[in-house]
This record gives sequence, C-alpha cells and structure tokens, in this order.
Amino acid sequence: MRIFIMINNLSIKTFLWLLFQSINLQIFAQNDFCVITHNIQHCNINDGLNQWDNRKKILIVQIQFYFPEILSIQESLLYQINYIKKTTKDHKYLGVCHDDGGQKEEYFYSKKHLKSKQIGAFWLSRIIKISSKNWDAALPRICTHAKCSSKKNQFWVFNTHYNHVGKIAIASSVLILTKIAKINEHHPVILMGDFNYLEKESPIKLITKKYLDSHYSTDHFFGGKSALNGFNIKTEENRLVDVILHNERLIPTKTAIISQVIEQHWPSDHFPVISYFS
Repeated sequence: MRIFIMINNLSIKTFLWLLFQSINLQIFAQNDFCVITHNIQHCNINDGLNQWDNRKKILIVQIQFYFPEILSIQESLLYQINYIKKTTKDHKYLGVCHDDGGQKEEYFYSKKHLKSKQIGAFWLSRIIKISSKNWDAALPRICTHAKCSSKKNQFWVFNTHYNHVGKIAIASSVLILTKIAKINEHHPVILMGDFNYLEKESPIKLITKKYLDSHYSTDHFFGGKSALNGFNIKTEENRLVDVILHNERLIPTKTAIISQVIEQHWPSDHFPVISYFS
C-alpha cells in the first residue's frame, strides 16, 4: 500500500520559514556571547540581614541562570572568591589580589571552553607593577586583563574598579587607555567594572571618547538608570557607575541592568550589568 502526502504551497512555505528561523537561532546562539560585571559587596558585618552569608546562594543562582562567558566581579574577599570558585564549576577564575594582604580581589571568571593567555594586571597608580596607590586614592585599585579565545573569536577583557573618593581618577582613565593601546593590536576589547563615576564626569567621558558604552550602543536595552541599590528597595536614581564598554569590533545585541529582589534580598548593593555581543 502506498501512502501519498500532499503538501500545499502554504505548508511548504511555512515549513521552510520555520526551518530558516531555527537555523538563524542556532547561529545566533553560537555567535553571541554573554558578559556580566558585578560589584558583589564584600563581607561586611554592618550589612545586617544583607551580609554575604544571607545572599551568597541567590547570587550564585543568578550567575548560573545567566551563565555568562565572562563574569567580572569587584570588591570580593578571599572567602567569597573561594565560595564562587567552589559553586561555579563551569567557570575558571583569573586575577590577582590588589593589596599586599592577599585578601581583596578583583577577579573575573571565564567559561572553561575559553582559552586564556597573556593574563596580567596593573595598579591604577604611578607604580603599576605592585600593590600601590597614588593621586588621591583611598585604597589600592587595579585593572585585571586577559586575552581570551574560543574556536571562532579572540578578544581582550579588562576588569577594573576605580577609587570611590577623590577627584583625580581621570589619571586612571589615561593609564587604562594607554595600557590597552599598548597591549591590544587589533582584537575586540571589552572594558568593564565599577567606575565609581557617572557618564558625564571627566573620567568616564575620557574613556567613552575611545570606547562605546553598551547601554547606548545596543538597540535593545532593558533596565533603569542606576546600577546602585544600597540594599534599599527605593534605589538611588541616575547612579550608572557599573558599565560594560567595548571597541567598534564588537556589536552588543542587548544590554540590561538586572534588578531582581529574591526572597527579600538583593544579591548585592550593586546591580549586575549584562551584555550580549556578536
């Protein structure tokens, strides 16, 4: 017995359209990669109910949900680093401690399938090779970097955390721009972190003359106007100090500020910022 199946033109068109969309989605998923920057707030007993032990699990679940290729963190202590390393097994961590005590870290994590080389760091100081502070910084500050590569892409990642007081942070911006220009020849660059300055202030204006802010360079942005919450439901307005910047060799497909309260806790006093790049 022979069975004949008749497919009309509309069915064929529908089938081909669905097939085309499926292929497009697969290509999109393969080519796009996700990065997150997050100041996770150090272990501070004065945070009360928002102490690290009360929010560390929701922070990890959040990381695992978005599952970024690159996660840059700021303000972490060794205790926090070890916890993230133990619970986020699909990622490896890169970085050095920014003070001589070996307790304060500015790390970033990359998925294990990404190869990392030329890993290094420099201090935001006149003495860039050792833990130090200059200008009017209250604490030593650092910029960690690595050249990452997958089967299809090579790119540089820079993670930094600017000084939170003082007025000479523009010197940090000059230093970072100089170092990136010296290190990178022609590859895509992502520069992200907690800059502690607003977009209209001179340290950021200098950076954005060279690099694009993914809040604005993408066609698809979702979120508010602040990356700070201070563990308060009513967040501080217009405090966009955590940013993801990139050069013109990368195109952000979408960017968001992730403002999620989970079980009446913020994962941190900063919101993570997430970007997808093609």
